[in-house]
Amino acid sequence: QMVGCFIAGQVLMEKPDDAMAEKIVEEIGADFEECKELLGRVRIVSREKVDKAVEFLKAISRLCLILPIASSLPIRQAVTLPGRPT
Repeated sequence: QMVGCFIAGQVLMEKPDDAMAEKIVEEIGADFEECKELLGRVRIVSREKVDKAVEFLKAISRLCLILPIASSLPIRQAVTLPGRPT
């Protein structure tokens, strides 16, 4: 049973350098004009947005690990309140 999925894509943090892109395209034997057009479609985002996305994915990953463990424990073990006997 599927309970969720992540959709990922590509982003850049700065405008790509044509000379560097041309060198890479030449190395892999692809068409430069086609690759340049595709590269132009890649969204450019700030470092801050990338960092926030990374932190969000880390938090979700931790939850994916913790929730199955916590759900298998009796309620008293899963939730303990300070100052209250367990």
